[in-house]
Amino acid sequence: MMKKKITLEYCSQLAHEEKKVPLKGAAKKAAVSMSHRLYTTKRIPKKNPEAWSVVTVENSTAYTPDAYLSEREVNKLCASPQWNVIIASRGHWNKDRY
Repeated sequence: MMKKKITLEYCSQLAHEEKKVPLKGAAKKAAVSMSHRLYTTKRIPKKNPEAWSVVTVENSTAYTPDAYLSEREVNKLCASPQWNVIIASRGHWNKDRY
């Protein structure tokens, strides 16, 4: 039986979430006087992100390109003897996402 081949790429933008945090105190007063925005943004890591993008799949219909996998699913694929997993460098396949 032929090994199934899958190529994955990590998307760091999907591993974090941006939250708006309102300004308080003197920072808020200064922002109001200068007509600036009244919040800051913080990047918060997600607990179980689906940040692994499937780029190509050969000899299988279990996964489709542009599907997103969690880290647990990627670890299962890497441990499986049926799959040949190739992890591409970030931005190698999909340059428009970054």
